Amino acid sequence: MDDSKWATIQSLQFKDPTISLIVSLIGGQLGIDRFLIGDTGLGVGKLLTCGGLGIWTIIDWFLIMGATKEKNMEKIQQVIYYSTSSHNASGTNYNTNTGDQTNTLNS
Repeated sequence: MDDSKWATIQSLQFKDPTISLIVSLIGGQLGIDRFLIGDTGLGVGKLLTCGGLGIWTIIDWFLIMGATKEKNMEKIQQVIYYSTSSHNASGTNYNTNTGDQTNTLNS
């Protein structure tokens, strides 16, 4: 892994699984735990059903730490994937922030 990828990974903000568990214990019935890790759809579902009448909330007490770790891994994988795919074989560089492309082949 080159220095630019490593610097990008170090600058990422990861969610702490323990904090997610504490939030789930306190506000899990309102879906706050799912909103915290970025699962907006599941957060709305929990909010509208009052945590699945409490059943979904209890199940999430056991699942939320793993879900948080998965979200953190997805962030790392996206950085690695976009860093390696930003330069393709045709010599075109893609700016992953803006989507602009520049041709680097010499004519």
